[in-house]
Amino acid sequence: EYFEEVLFKELNNPEKEIRRVPVPYTRIYNMYGYTLYELDKFDEAKKCLEIGLGWNPVSFKLMSEYCEILKVKGDMKNFFKLTINAFKIAFRPQNVARCFRNLGYYFAEKELYSEAKAAYIMSLQFERDSEQALKELYYVDEKTNHQLEKPPIEKLKEFSEEYGFPIGADLNVLNLAFENGKKSLENRNPGLARYFFTILYDLTNDPDIKAALDKLPAPDSKH
Repeated sequence: EYFEEVLFKELNNPEKEIRRVPVPYTRIYNMYGYTLYELDKFDEAKKCLEIGLGWNPVSFKLMSEYCEILKVKGDMKNFFKLTINAFKIAFRPQNVARCFRNLGYYFAEKELYSEAKAAYIMSLQFERDSEQALKELYYVDEKTNHQLEKPPIEKLKEFSEEYGFPIGADLNVLNLAFENGKKSLENRNPGLARYFFTILYDLTNDPDIKAALDKLPAPDSKH
């Protein structure tokens, strides 16, 4: 996806020209890795996804599958580390939600239930109908005899600073979406501006961004 290319350039500052390959390596390695995972061939799946990430290191699908393998293998240290890194390439609400669910799982495994509850609540802010997040949140409440209250924003900020994860979508992702949307408007490309501003609005629900989107021509408009 185009925003993946934007992210890659921002995060890696490549000297060479970026070119898209005609073969959909991301989808191929994701499907093959998932199949190996379902067959419990975790080491083979891990190697497969590593190759896929070599072709597209900013693919959230590949990264999230890779994290899942680390989870089932019990490699909690790298699972946590890669989850934190995955925020940097999460530009869809469901992807941000996935990152927070991963954090919730990690904290619950470490019996850090206040942190786990905070993470699952944040996950539901981005994917409200996630049955998995609701189930995991119920599990945390059961483990704590329903004594944990919803953490205030100040507590979320403390956890964010202590463990190194953002409160919501990654700030760099938001800035990239805004700056590229603004640049697209300046270049009189409303279609591309809508693409970037839609990414930004979906992650923030910012009414100002919604107002900017409403002023743009409809996607099927010729004007």
